[in-house]
Amino acid sequence: MNRYLLLVIFSPGLVFFYCEYLIYFFVQSSCDWPKLPQSNQSLRALILADTHLLGPYRGHWFDKLRREWQMSMSWLAANTLHSPDVVFFLGDIFDEGKWANQKQYEHYVERFKQMFPANSPHHVLVGNHDVGFHYMMDGIKLNRFYKTFNLSSSDVLRLGGITFVTINSMAMEGDGCSICKEAEKRINSIASSLKDNEKPILLQEI
Repeated sequence: MNRYLLLVIFSPGLVFFYCEYLIYFFVQSSCDWPKLPQSNQSLRALILADTHLLGPYRGHWFDKLRREWQMSMSWLAANTLHSPDVVFFLGDIFDEGKWANQKQYEHYVERFKQMFPANSPHHVLVGNHDVGFHYMMDGIKLNRFYKTFNLSSSDVLRLGGITFVTINSMAMEGDGCSICKEAEKRINSIASSLKDNEKPILLQEI
């Protein structure tokens, strides 16, 4: 067969394979963890924010398909090349979690788990698109998210000798509502439990 004809036949497939698969590995191969002295404590943490998985109300189906493919491939490349010790998702993992009914929410969670399989420990924070800003957040939406991802309004995590404190940003309004009171109580409890020499890293969505 004429070599030019072969080029015409196979070139589109090779271009597609590179642009939709190999390029994610190629770009991330230029990144690496910083080199630290062996005496230093280290924790290889991958931090992601605002994945905004599209919901049933907004966004075209092809836009959803395209975004989720790109995120899935980026995730595959990052985990394959860098093998993080822990992964933090800093909220807004869902775009329409604040509007989703229970069935839609369960579908959301299943998609999230399929796109970001737990190759290493995951810690998810809550964002305003997951449960709504303070004015529209309620106990039902908040508690189902907390239960799904095993968290509360504030948590302390000690990983690899490093202390992290997570906070629900939407519960920091300070208006005396029950959600804010509970969050403030948790923060005060965590603060009193920290050792004198602990310097926690604060994680929140907003």
